[in-house]
Amino acid sequence: MKNILIIGVNSTIGTQIFNLLNSKEGYNIYTTSRNEFDKNNSKHTILTPQTDTLNTDLLPDDIHELYYLPGSINLKPFGSLKPEDYLMDFNINVMGLINVLKATIKALKKGNGAVLAFSSVAASLGLQYHASVSTSKAALEGFIKAMASEYAEKVRFNALAISLSNTKMAEKLLNSEKKTELAENRNPLKQIGNPSKIAQFSTVINSETCDWLTGEIIQFDGGMKNLKVF
Repeated sequence: MKNILIIGVNSTIGTQIFNLLNSKEGYNIYTTSRNEFDKNNSKHTILTPQTDTLNTDLLPDDIHELYYLPGSINLKPFGSLKPEDYLMDFNINVMGLINVLKATIKALKKGNGAVLAFSSVAASLGLQYHASVSTSKAALEGFIKAMASEYAEKVRFNALAISLSNTKMAEKLLNSEKKTELAENRNPLKQIGNPSKIAQFSTVINSETCDWLTGEIIQFDGGMKNLKVF
């Protein structure tokens, strides 16, 4: 049996990852979320906004795959951003992962595990109103590379950098046909991200299929980072 830990399973992509793995044999899935998540065959512990402490007593001694889904879309003009905005985004995107890894790195080493975090195209592409999000996601990508180097013989670390996708987090940006059309037209492939396909790709990255892949920031963004289509 493979032991899987999904941090932030209530996110749209997190739930898709859970459903995908839970439908297959050979996976023992552990999940965390800020809200109730009641699924069969999942040992579940809740991360509350007050504590953000992972209850390791409920986790196995070895972890084979870890998915870190928490993120933020805090879009404001630079003049409107306060220091607290940067700290909030950094705590969600970076310190949250650091705290999880502090609690699980021994189990990941024992399981020769793979860690996948989620970044954004905004970490490498300048976008208006993304100063806080871009800062925290760029820090996340640097952290992933450093961890991949430090634990190269035991644990793989990668990040998936996505662009705007049809998730609960982005619903305010896609809550009308006009907004959705504009978002699609900004993408070189004229699409927004599909959570189901992102989840499928994520499980491949953390699987044995990609056991020669570590320290990578994988752009899964419809060409946003590298292409300009006129």
